[in-house]
Amino acid sequence: MVKLLGAGAMGEVYLVQNVAIGRYEALKVLKKVEQNSEDLVAQGRFKREVRAAQLLSHQGIVATYDAGQLSDGRMYLTMEFVEGVSLHALVQQRGPLPIAMAAGILAEAADALHHAHAAGVVHRDIKPHNIVLADTPNGKIVRILDFGMAKILGSEMKESMVLSADGAIFGTPQYMSPEQCRGLPPDPRTDIYALGCVGFELLLGEPPFRGALAPLFAMHLKTVPRTPSKVDPDAGIPPELDAIILRCLEKTYERRFQTGGDLCAALQGVPGYRPLRVPQPRG
Repeated sequence: MVKLLGAGAMGEVYLVQNVAIGRYEALKVLKKVEQNSEDLVAQGRFKREVRAAQLLSHQGIVATYDAGQLSDGRMYLTMEFVEGVSLHALVQQRGPLPIAMAAGILAEAADALHHAHAAGVVHRDIKPHNIVLADTPNGKIVRILDFGMAKILGSEMKESMVLSADGAIFGTPQYMSPEQCRGLPPDPRTDIYALGCVGFELLLGEPPFRGALAPLFAMHLKTVPRTPSKVDPDAGIPPELDAIILRCLEKTYERRFQTGGDLCAALQGVPGYRPLRVPQPRG
């Protein structure tokens, strides 16, 4: 063990070294589970994260290496250790991001979500805290993490089915889709809505809707979001990017982008768009 990276109600995350292969990894350890409903839900969420990770392999999604149970009964998983800054911290530090940077981040996130959705995994908690802008030798790269609230679309996933009963609310209120606010079954386009909320925040420094829980749910359900370029006319937000954000934030998922791939392609057409990483010359 090298150091503690973070701790919360569910457990701790440590930076550790895998001596066998000389690699630093993040070790997430769930607190010891008692037989009460809160701890059982935490255990189910942990299992869901492990199972979702087994289905995913994409450069934009933090990799999971191993999972199991310690001798004292606590569950653990080891993940790729990512050095970088979350989008939440980035916006807190810098305020609204440049147009090209925001479009590049959103395009990479959309591409990663396309992979997850194609594998039958809906994240359900896309927010700036769960998207990291990681440092690599070739530049910045977007990495999505924390699939603990993921829904795996398959009848074999019994734990997920039980914990995701109709009427249950999953997500972070500022980034929750109208269907999540209603407690309806998950859909991949739920993540598209959340990414639209993230995009709005990257451009303007705040999500489209804010407030106490009940009014916030009502806004997601009924309030037409503001057009980003009209919120800050001096930001230089092009109409193409306005249209993309507003389409992501449509109240009914039939009117949103239908896949992360469609969203990624649209973002690449925004004037001034450029990828985050500079292509390396072939030697």
